[in-house]
Amino acid sequence: MKALLPMKARTNTSLGFSERAERIFAFVIPILSGLILLALERNTLVRARAKFAVKVMLPIFLVWALLAGLAALLAPIPFINLLGDIFRWVGDLVGWGFWIVWLVMLLGALFLEWHGRPRKFTF
Repeated sequence: MKALLPMKARTNTSLGFSERAERIFAFVIPILSGLILLALERNTLVRARAKFAVKVMLPIFLVWALLAGLAALLAPIPFINLLGDIFRWVGDLVGWGFWIVWLVMLLGALFLEWHGRPRKFTF
């Protein structure tokens, strides 16, 4: 429950906003805002969140774009348009997955303090 306690507003970022606001901004426009923060920000915690946003969202977007492109190419061809329909259906599922992952990551940036370091679990 420690993660849900109020966070301290730190302003040691190169853009002048609070660290929390910049971590949230990394997810506002799914891929673009993460790339902008990677280019402009020097704070390591904000850069780690922006890098995570780009690493997670970009592959999902590329898979969706590939499936949508294949579906559009195969749709006008007779008898093969069934394969295009399958690609379109899977692309729709990937698209919904993209938005669900985006929402979860945005809410995580809003409510959870994350420092970009992997946790070490001991059993």
